[in-house]
Amino acid sequence: LGRKKIQLQGFFFMAVVFGALGIFDAQLEDAPAAMLILYGLTFFFSNFGPNSTTFILPAETFPAHLRATLNGFSAACGKVGATLGSAAFVPLKSAVGLGDTMLACAIVSLLGLFVTALFVEDRRGKGMEGDDAPLALLRHEMGGSASGEVRADGGERDGDKM
Repeated sequence: LGRKKIQLQGFFFMAVVFGALGIFDAQLEDAPAAMLILYGLTFFFSNFGPNSTTFILPAETFPAHLRATLNGFSAACGKVGATLGSAAFVPLKSAVGLGDTMLACAIVSLLGLFVTALFVEDRRGKGMEGDDAPLALLRHEMGGSASGEVRADGGERDGDKM
């Protein structure tokens, strides 16, 4: 499927299910089994969707020379978002009710869908190296090869000329 498609379908179905939980909140109070199934589907689509791709996307997206730092930064931002969402859920539910809180979750899911559609690149079939041409050029100018290998005397190996 590809990571982008997995993330898009996860956000889409999360929005649909959260929307259903929000719109049919009153009716679902009399059908706890249906509410449990719908609520369980939100977990399924979050886990087989954004949750399964968010740790892979930073590793594929960022240039190799920045990957470790920006992967950690992305993880930290995800933790901040999860903390804020968890902390805001109960006060929002108390202020507007469960149905409107579920609709707010649907809106957040739609925002995730649009951000994914606009900014996530489908990287199927592409190497993890990405476009490190500027880094290769810098290595070449500093006496290394495009692959980063440097001879003991500081020169390039034979055949590594760009």
